[in-house]
Amino acid sequence: MGCRCEKMAAQDMVLSPTCIADLWLFDHLSPEDSKTLSRCAVMKKTSRGQVLFRQGDSADEMLLIKGGRVKIIIWLLLSITFGSNVAKLV
Repeated sequence: MGCRCEKMAAQDMVLSPTCIADLWLFDHLSPEDSKTLSRCAVMKKTSRGQVLFRQGDSADEMLLIKGGRVKIIIWLLLSITFGSNVAKLV
């Protein structure tokens, strides 16, 4: 995983266009588009147990997991009507 940005490893560091272009998701972008995207992309390091987002949070950013593990917990509220075979998700 050793990209230049990771070696520099500053917290909340803006990514270089090279790091953006090296990600498979963005490898089709033109150099200009990679440069534009890199201006708003930030590398963040997280700690074990840190919550990245919660269900219901606004979707105003995109997270790309470069390495490590992520635990995803999905909470479903289940309402059962007694006297019926119907269960509904709330």
